[in-house]
Amino acid sequence: MVSKRILVYLVDDDEMYLKTAFHTLSQNRLFDIKSFTSGEKALAAAKASKRKPYVIVLDYFLNTEDANAISGLEILKQVKQAKLESEVIMLSGLENIDVAVNSIKYGAYDYVVKNKSAFIRVQNDIKRVYRQMIKDKETKKLRVFVFSLLYVIGLVAGVAVLFAVDPTFMGLLPDPMKPKEKTNKVVPEKTEDQKVMYVDKTINFQDTLQK
Repeated sequence: MVSKRILVYLVDDDEMYLKTAFHTLSQNRLFDIKSFTSGEKALAAAKASKRKPYVIVLDYFLNTEDANAISGLEILKQVKQAKLESEVIMLSGLENIDVAVNSIKYGAYDYVVKNKSAFIRVQNDIKRVYRQMIKDKETKKLRVFVFSLLYVIGLVAGVAVLFAVDPTFMGLLPDPMKPKEKTNKVVPEKTEDQKVMYVDKTINFQDTLQK
């Protein structure tokens, strides 16, 4: 059964903030939240799963706890390279214009500063992303239907034109315009024996009537 809930990945190496974000966003029953403490784990899970996340909420740095961890910006690049079709909302504790510009430059849907209104903004972003994805899917289905219909119409029109130009379809069918040849039946002439038998039957029939 396909879930109608919006799958969201939360990725942050700050476990306290991650738990708070998970608890807050899980209040919305439309959201199906999965949390990860590293971008590598989130990316591996997204690639391995048939059910892809609609949205990945990603911390910009991700290397405050582990200096060797891949940064959120690099994970963003890898998400786009993998063509997961997931939108990425970048989170950061810094209100830095350069960080915001870099995030948007590499394909982030939005850049959100970790302040009191951050979770409200993230929820609104998730809803907008979901509505847009549903709209895009419906548009894609409609486009496929229209193209299929046009193909069938074109095929029928092509057959009609071919029939108008060549009713025989290149000799595969009989020519409807060609007059049918008349065949004269040759009635075989009766033999002498058949003539005698016919006369005898006639005489017998007359005798029967006279009686």
